[in-house]
Amino acid sequence: MPAGVRGAGRCARCSQGLDPAESLVTGADPGYLIPQALKSGSGDVRTFAVGVDVRTSRAAAGSAAFFVLAPGTVVGVVPWAITGWSVDHSWPLWVRVAGAFLVLVGLVPLVHAFVRFARAGGTPAPVAPPEHLVVTGPNRWVRNPMYVGVVTMVVGQALLLGRASLLVYALAVWVATAAFVRWYEEPTLAAAHGAEYAAYRAAVPAWRPRLRPWDPPRSAA
Repeated sequence: MPAGVRGAGRCARCSQGLDPAESLVTGADPGYLIPQALKSGSGDVRTFAVGVDVRTSRAAAGSAAFFVLAPGTVVGVVPWAITGWSVDHSWPLWVRVAGAFLVLVGLVPLVHAFVRFARAGGTPAPVAPPEHLVVTGPNRWVRNPMYVGVVTMVVGQALLLGRASLLVYALAVWVATAAFVRWYEEPTLAAAHGAEYAAYRAAVPAWRPRLRPWDPPRSAA
């Protein structure tokens, strides 16, 4: 949102004798709430603060459901169907320890990214994305932290269980997600966010994390 619009929102709130910081309780930006309240003619900012809070709750529920159905299937159900989660003890212990570490490492950006999407008022599911481009949290290092996390967890399970078949499966998962990102997600995001996404795409790699986090412009969400 342009700085001028944000400033106008805060001033309108002050002119009504309200505290600009009050809306921060809901995690909403006061510069977003005020113009929407004035546009509706209600003038009741608290109503919109509650609305944002409800939208965030719904997004959190949607993200949780998608988390169980999508990553839960790819990382849990399918590996179990392939291996029964039985361990091949012929693999060296250090390899299996490294696998357990990768499972935990992959889980961190996956969960964190889902939380960030929910706070942005949307879900990772293509049918219910957030309104604004999410370029915070793990997305500052890599554009696809959820997919990277999923593949990392599958590779980790392959090492932990000593199952080469899961390494083949991990490669198949990466090929499928890379194709989905290249031919659907990237064109969709470019059409929806224009120059903002172009700048983000140019600065942050899709699969190889940056050494240092990217600092997005103030207007980015």
